[in-house]
Order: sequence, then C-alpha cells, then structure tokens
Amino acid sequence: MYGENKKAQELFKNEKNEYENISYEYFFPNCLNNGFKITNPDIYILLEEAIKSIAELNADSKNLKNIDVFLRMLIKQEAVKSSSIEGTRTTFSEILLPEEETKDIEKIKDREEVINYIKATFEMNELLEKLPISERFMCTLHKTLLNSVRGSDRKPGCVRKIQNWIGGNTIKSAKFIPPHWRELPMLLDDLFKFWHNEDLKLPILIKMALFHYQFETIHPFEDGNGRIGRLLILAQLLESKQLMKPWFNVSYIFERNKDNYTNALKNANSTGDIESWILFFIDSLNSAANNTYKIYHEFNNLQKECNNQIIKLGAKVQNAQKLLEELYDNPILSISEIAEKLNITMPTAKSLAQDLIKLKIVTPCVINRKSGKLNRKHSAICFTKYISLFE
Repeated sequence: MYGENKKAQELFKNEKNEYENISYEYFFPNCLNNGFKITNPDIYILLEEAIKSIAELNADSKNLKNIDVFLRMLIKQEAVKSSSIEGTRTTFSEILLPEEETKDIEKIKDREEVINYIKATFEMNELLEKLPISERFMCTLHKTLLNSVRGSDRKPGCVRKIQNWIGGNTIKSAKFIPPHWRELPMLLDDLFKFWHNEDLKLPILIKMALFHYQFETIHPFEDGNGRIGRLLILAQLLESKQLMKPWFNVSYIFERNKDNYTNALKNANSTGDIESWILFFIDSLNSAANNTYKIYHEFNNLQKECNNQIIKLGAKVQNAQKLLEELYDNPILSISEIAEKLNITMPTAKSLAQDLIKLKIVTPCVINRKSGKLNRKHSAICFTKYISLFE
C-alpha cells in the first residue's frame, strides 16, 4: 500500500441516537516531502504530450477575440461539471438563465452550489496575486464554496476535527476511512511543503498528480473535498505558470471517466501503484488541454461565421454587432433586455432579434422564470450554437 492502516477508537452516534465506542482502522498515507522516484518511462512520454498540449493552448489563446468572455463561459462549464461529479443536477443552459422563482428546493440548492464554485474560481484567481497555495489559501476557497449551501453547517473554511469516511452510511460500512483528524496538521504541513519544495526536481505535472492524490486521501474537510481538490488543480497550473488564464476543464474529463478516476485513487491506496494514478492524472490534463483547445477553435470559427452573416444586414450591422457582443456574455436574452442593453426601442429590439433568427445565428425561445424552461416562442433569443460549444 502507499501508506499504512492505523487503529483508532472513538465515540459515534448509533441508530438509537446513543453514543458507542467504535474501533476502526484509518489510512495513513506516506509523506511526500521526502521525495519520489519515477520508474515508469511511459510517464515521461505522456508528460511531454501534456506539456505540449498546454503550451499550444496558451500560445493560440493570445490571438483570441473576446477572450474574457470565453474565459467566463469556460469557468461556468467547469463549475457545472465539477459540481455534477458531487451529484448536482444543474445543466450548463440552466446556469445561464436568470434566477428562477422555482418551488423545487433541491434545484435551487444545486444551482447555488454551482454559483459558489464560479465565485470561488474568480476568488482563486485574485488570491494567487496575494497568497501562495497553502492551508490558508485552501481554507479561504472552501469557505466561499460552502457559503449558504449544503454543507454550510460543516465548518466551511476549517480543517476538520472529526473523523470522516467515504462510502457507507456509518463508519462500520465505510469503503475508505481517511487519516484521523489529529494527523492532519502534520500531513497538510508536509503536503504544502512538498508543493513548494523546488529541491525535489520533480516535473510540475507529476507534483500535481501526487499532490491531488494526497489531498483526496487526506480529505481535510468535513464536506466539499472533491470540489476544492479540483479547484486546486487549476490554482497550481496558474501558480506554476503552466497556464496563463484559468481556462481548463479537467472536471469534464474526470466526470467522463469517473470510475477510472476513483479506481486509480483506490488502487494507489490498496496496492501502492501510485504510478498508474500519475499516468491517469497526466492523461486527464492532456485531454483537458486538447478539449479546451478544440472549444477555443470552435469559438473562434463561430465568431468569424457570425461576423460574415451580419454583414448582410446593411445599415443594421452596428446594432447587430453590439447585440452579438452581448450574446457572447449572456447567450439567452429577452427582447426587453436587448432593448435595455443596446439602448434601443422595443420594436427595434424585436426587429433586430428577428434579423438574427433569419440569419440562423440565434433561435427564438421564451424564458419561463418559474420553471426555467425554454420554449419556441419569440419573447427571447437563444445563442444555441454558442451554448452547444460548452455543453
């Protein structure tokens, strides 16, 4: 095993709402800051591919028009995918709609969790200018992530001081028990020292793979560990200057390969085969870079296609271009919102929307603010081609 099992005994509530002493074994991983030697040459081959893919993404993005808009959409996509791994049901289209007055409490909670992830991503980008990746950095993001959503009663922003477990309704039926909370100060100190230890001479992406394995094994919070772990991947790519902007959707890859992701982590713990995990992690980063690169080029082509189409509108081109810019930021707009944003009359806004519908740039829809559903009517327009790039 890549670690050892240790025994503990603690009080837990039983089914009768009484406390009982329960003996159990928790997993204690090997410390990382002592160094790590790579023996599988396939890791370096894949590492080279991933570095090249990320470099190409950075290089091409310098010429992208509307780069900030593109970035915001990618962050929303990452938030939806990362949250869906934890069981939320909010779709990408739904997160683009105005806040609905729905009676579905669970759907409201799902949406709020995704919005908090978006907030935490932007906060992460700002924090990197002030703080190194550290326990304080991690806890600040965690507090934002769990603010006023499910898990807000489970010490947001604080490293746990209780025993947690993964799988099973009780610790007796748990599939995996992370380290005891008294071990966390030492393990977290080792984890962040490892990340900042330049003497180890490990390639950054390999350090990230080991860091993510260790973080998920430690499970330092009562709730929200998976989402924070994925946010830290993005933070590390930025802090190490591997990425110029936070345009990376590794959660899409993890979600698509969820079983392989969990199995690779379990296998590292049960057999000690940490190098298979490293291969999976680096391959996921490579796939994420290629996926973002693909979306980037599709977005670039879509902008050119739309610009060529609106030239046909003659005197209306200027307003059409303004509307198009608004749609890149808000792909679902009502006629009244178009009129307000472009400072034009309602009839002019409706006419302009009809022009874009005829050019097949947008599709007609209606925003039902109670259900959040879209129907084929003319009270709003939907930039469907654009949304589909991120879905």
